[in-house]
Amino acid sequence: MGWLDWFRNKRPTPVLSAAPHSPPANPDLLRSAPELQTAIGYQFSDLFLLEKALTHTSYAASQERAYSYERLEFLGDAVLELVVSSYLFQKHADLNEGTLTKFRTMLVNTLHLADRGKDLQIGKWILTAKSVS
Repeated sequence: MGWLDWFRNKRPTPVLSAAPHSPPANPDLLRSAPELQTAIGYQFSDLFLLEKALTHTSYAASQERAYSYERLEFLGDAVLELVVSSYLFQKHADLNEGTLTKFRTMLVNTLHLADRGKDLQIGKWILTAKSVS
């Protein structure tokens, strides 16, 4: 079965809430979660998901955890591109596909997103192994 057949037969399900979760294991994250949520303007209903989103692979390996942010990053990149594409498409009906693509590329790129992360000071919440910090 190819991906198109899989997609045709797929029933809508929540992508991130299908698996049972344990509470966050990092007590520092539990204490600082309200500050982070205020900084980014979003309240997480599942703090385990927040912890997973902030767990660097080095920290996951040092703590013998089976999760890091890599799979969420894969999904998030696709969602971000879709949201930005939709916004540009709706707000700029006068622009052609090539120009829309250039604008999207300017908005959804590593340097731009890293600068935004620095503005929000996201780095202070990322869980890394001591050798990476």
